[in-house]
Amino acid sequence: MIAIEDSPVLQRLLAITMRDTSIEIEAYLDGSGGLEAALANPPDLIVLDLGLPDMSGWEVLEGLRADPATLETPVVITTGETEGSVAHRAATLDAVTLEKPYTGAVLRTTIQMLIDQRIVAESLS
Repeated sequence: MIAIEDSPVLQRLLAITMRDTSIEIEAYLDGSGGLEAALANPPDLIVLDLGLPDMSGWEVLEGLRADPATLETPVVITTGETEGSVAHRAATLDAVTLEKPYTGAVLRTTIQMLIDQRIVAESLS
């Protein structure tokens, strides 16, 4: 899993939340580094903040969806934006939104659900 989140506190929450699972996390503080890593070695899932210092999370997501290697990679968008248009735009780019602040339990459940869905889809194809 790749986490693209500019908040070290939220990266730490993610690490604590997922520590007793078999999921390994690569963390990036900026969009360009995370996007480059995801395209070079597509992960099982990406947790993506919309408010990044060097490029928007939307730009990262569009870059992911433009590449065949990451076209179907599950993406969880984390954002403090509460407008319905955010969830709608995320859905059009085949991503799930998780509104900040969120709990570790909600984050873990969302991640596990998306990974389980991907495993099932791959086993059926």
